[in-house]
Amino acid sequence: ELFYDTKFVFIPPKALKLWSSVINHYITKDKNTWPEFIKSLTKSLSGQGLLFVSKEEEDNTRARHIKRLAFILFSGEYNQYADSPVILEKLGEALKLRSSDRLITEVFLALRVIRIVINPVHLRSFWPVILSEMI
Repeated sequence: ELFYDTKFVFIPPKALKLWSSVINHYITKDKNTWPEFIKSLTKSLSGQGLLFVSKEEEDNTRARHIKRLAFILFSGEYNQYADSPVILEKLGEALKLRSSDRLITEVFLALRVIRIVINPVHLRSFWPVILSEMI
């Protein structure tokens, strides 16, 4: 619950390492958590029964989800998510929207984290896709 709170990103730096290990343990041990989180990256608020949601609010929600994705990736072990092409697929979908600067900023943050936590050998096939979406 706390991980999905909007104030989670404002945790003190001393608590970051502790929360990182907690989130990594939670994602890796509970087999339903990761697939549910990936589904939440592309779920729209209007699809959840909220009819009168502004485009800006939907983009902010999507940006927060991508920021959480970056934290999950950062919390994991090196190459832990190398076999998960769905991550880059969802980031590519978010880049295609090009609807808000905040969303694009969070996508680039997630791409930077991916570059840090995944060996470039595993990313070789995805760079053309990422570069074509960025241009």
